Amino acid sequence: MRSRSRKQFNLSGAVYFVTTSVVGKIGLFHFPPLRRILINNLAFYQNRGDFELIAYVIMPSHIHLIINPIMHDIAKCVGDYKRMTSRQIGEWLNTNNKTELMEKLRSAADLEPAPDSKIWQYRYDCLSITNDIILRSKIDYIHNNPVRAGLVKKPQDWEYSSARNYLEPDSAISGLKVKTDLF
Repeated sequence: MRSRSRKQFNLSGAVYFVTTSVVGKIGLFHFPPLRRILINNLAFYQNRGDFELIAYVIMPSHIHLIINPIMHDIAKCVGDYKRMTSRQIGEWLNTNNKTELMEKLRSAADLEPAPDSKIWQYRYDCLSITNDIILRSKIDYIHNNPVRAGLVKKPQDWEYSSARNYLEPDSAISGLKVKTDLF
């Protein structure tokens, strides 16, 4: 899965702002079990040592992450995450007979450049963060995304975000560790 129109640099110690969306911008993540799949996989790859999680938000049709890859380059980290979550989301949709939603995803996937894009868009956006000013800006952007979307009034009110971690470090969603001691 490729980053859209940005050259891929494998910068040692680089931190990346990543955005990836569901095919057709379909709001899959209104379903709590599907948000849980995303969280469990973030925790798995984090605990395995693939990356450090600096910030995240799970929106209805997309996610934003700021991660520091440790074991692999950013393309492998994002590719592994998308592959595993796609498989688990597909299994959940099948098990729960979400046939109408699966048909919408199939139709949207037909418009993707890769035949294997069933849940996530083939591409993702990836920006290498080069300084503290950009990092702070991207963390604020991520945390304010649910506010801009009209889902909550304050960033810390959105349960599926690291905003609370920056206010209260012990308030992490079960299994997720957010590295908030960067500044």
